[in-house]
Amino acid sequence: MTAVLQDAYGLPLSTTSRAAVDAYDRGVRSLLGFGADILENFQAALEADPDFALARAALGISLYLAEKIPEGRAEMDRAAAAVATLSPREKRHVEALALWVAGRGNDAIPVMLEHLAVHPGDALLMQRLYFIYFWQGRSPEMLTLTTSLLPALPADGYLLGYHAFALEENRFYAEALPLAERALALNPKDAWAVHAVAHVLYERGENERGVEALPPRIHPCDHLGYFRNHLLWHLALMHLAEGRYDRVGKLFDSVFGSAPITVGSDLQDSVALAWRLDLYGRPDPARWKHLGAAARGWLEMPLLLFHDLHVGMA
Repeated sequence: MTAVLQDAYGLPLSTTSRAAVDAYDRGVRSLLGFGADILENFQAALEADPDFALARAALGISLYLAEKIPEGRAEMDRAAAAVATLSPREKRHVEALALWVAGRGNDAIPVMLEHLAVHPGDALLMQRLYFIYFWQGRSPEMLTLTTSLLPALPADGYLLGYHAFALEENRFYAEALPLAERALALNPKDAWAVHAVAHVLYERGENERGVEALPPRIHPCDHLGYFRNHLLWHLALMHLAEGRYDRVGKLFDSVFGSAPITVGSDLQDSVALAWRLDLYGRPDPARWKHLGAAARGWLEMPLLLFHDLHVGMA
């Protein structure tokens, strides 16, 4: 009898391909850690086993997050069409993600909560629920979620980083910082834990400490896509707070103004930093010309209101 393959969190998977499982695990880690190779890993899992429904669902949400909305929904539809062949856990996993990709985040919440109560190691689903709460401004629910999962995964570095940020968002700064550092000790490439450190130090007004602490923590994160720029954006805010306006202008030019803007988060950070430089008396029309040209690509693609406001500013 063939042994049932499991993911990195010990959850059984409906595939007989070890290569597919390994690629899927890499994709989940990349998704949790904001890697640049998320799509490639889930695509590799499907190349190894085209019938691997969880990998298909993961590719769907990853395309959706990359703002390839029609493609993401198409992949999710293909995953949902296969649920009859899946275990009850996998079936519920796919159904919950399908609700979210269909724009029914509030309907997905109770399904995800019920699922995670039974399967706390479903890290991909945890992250999606976490960010539903995040974008709805529901920081208490973020903290309740991560707190509920810690007993089952007390040493999982990614969960510690997510919990640290949730603590910070609820103003438990003294608890958040050492937990984020603990996550980074387990995985120096944990970008969300670096993000938690940045938030704590900025919220406490410890900008000089942040200017010292962030660069060596950002440096190992060479696997990142757009999120590396977001961490550098936090560094720029700390320099701004300390009056280093010209330095921030140079940082804008070298990071935000020198490369194509391909995802909404990059546009948001770039617009927000250009606006701040204007407020601090360092305007540059060339910045807005660059941003305005990039923003045109989103004029017919409404996303979050937060994003749409930045498109309007550009």
